[in-house]
Amino acid sequence: MEILWTDITGYGPNWSSAEDVAAAKSTRCRTAGYLVAKTRKEVKVTDSLTEDGGYGGITVIPRGVVHEIRLLAALG
Repeated sequence: MEILWTDITGYGPNWSSAEDVAAAKSTRCRTAGYLVAKTRKEVKVTDSLTEDGGYGGITVIPRGVVHEIRLLAALG
């Protein structure tokens, strides 16, 4: 599956001008992987699965920043 979402962006502890603040933007992201869980609060995906049921590379994305969830075509 592919998740299209917006990442929260921080600009560090330095002082910023009004122009810097006006130019600040969040970042659009795409995450692809295997669905582990989907609730009203979050979507959990993993990039690796083991034969004995283990997960590797878990990403937890809050539902409030998710724009779209797409199924990807299988290879082969």
